Amino acid sequence: MRRFPAWSWPFLLAFFALVGLGLLAVLWAVGALALLGLGALSLLRGVWPRRRWRRLPPG
Repeated sequence: MRRFPAWSWPFLLAFFALVGLGLLAVLWAVGALALLGLGALSLLRGVWPRRRWRRLPPG
């Protein structure tokens, strides 16, 4: 394994931290958009409320 200069370690750690946070932000945004899209589709179709509140009597 190649040895890096001592001064580069903080920059490498910051770079990897930024990359990790960026990936987390992208995953979070994709998940939120997917949930919003699924919720909008199910509400447009009218399927989800019927399944969700099946136990309650109509009206």
